[in-house]
Amino acid sequence: MNKLLATLLANAPEIDNPVVKSLRADAPVDENRRYLDCQVVLKSGYQMAGVLTTHGAMFVLGAIAQTPDKRVLVAYHYFTADDVETVVVGKDLPDQLVKPVRNGGPIILGH
Repeated sequence: MNKLLATLLANAPEIDNPVVKSLRADAPVDENRRYLDCQVVLKSGYQMAGVLTTHGAMFVLGAIAQTPDKRVLVAYHYFTADDVETVVVGKDLPDQLVKPVRNGGPIILGH
């Protein structure tokens, strides 16, 4: 799993959003980390979606969260590769493959 996560991060497209900015702010100045927009499922069954990066020998996934008093924040989830069951990475479909239908849901051609 460690090798898979390293490969996914190395090949991740460049992203820049508020979660990445928060993660960058906590990185040492000389560190050049990569960021992957994904979902992670841990062996415990816990699921999370956000931006994955490295943190020393561990991984950290930054995700948007809301406190009970409705404050929005970035929640940092720390774990090791041994904790990970699977990683889900999305890929955009070309527009011509997705057509709207009457109820507003998409039809994916060839499916």
